Amino acid sequence: YGRRKSLRDYQMYGSAVSEEYNYNFTRSIAFVLSVEGGLVNNPADPGGLTKYGISQRSYPDLDIRNLSIEDAKEIYFRDYWTPAGCYSLPWPLCLPHFDAAVNNGVGQAKKLLKQINALNPIDKVAKYIELRRDLYHAIVAINPKMGKFLIGWLNRMSRLEKHIESHKEAI
Repeated sequence: YGRRKSLRDYQMYGSAVSEEYNYNFTRSIAFVLSVEGGLVNNPADPGGLTKYGISQRSYPDLDIRNLSIEDAKEIYFRDYWTPAGCYSLPWPLCLPHFDAAVNNGVGQAKKLLKQINALNPIDKVAKYIELRRDLYHAIVAINPKMGKFLIGWLNRMSRLEKHIESHKEAI
């Protein structure tokens, strides 16, 4: 089967659509990388060793310790941004959807997106973030051991709201 498209495959700077597409990914990946951090090996995290949010569990054949930020961006674009359909969403909705794909999985992000019924983009964003908060509480209710991550997840949602609020001019 054909190779998967990478970030370089989509860098067609001649059209306004691709420029907006690249701009939205660039803004979204900046937020995700800011909350995912560097090299982490938290024994309580089911993902195990992670760098820039890329986990050894998800990528067992990848040298996580030596992962470059550019390689992480390629992975995020190929395995999260594109399959989740973030490119088809306007700013700022593409950001919480992309962040959900990264933090909750592409399938869960798609389910959350289907639950949004609000009409304007700001209401959709607020509802999406509300659904993610509910999801984190449900995860902890089902698996109380995950409770140690709840504050961090909820703080991530607050940072996401603040980030979107500070970039309102782009709406």
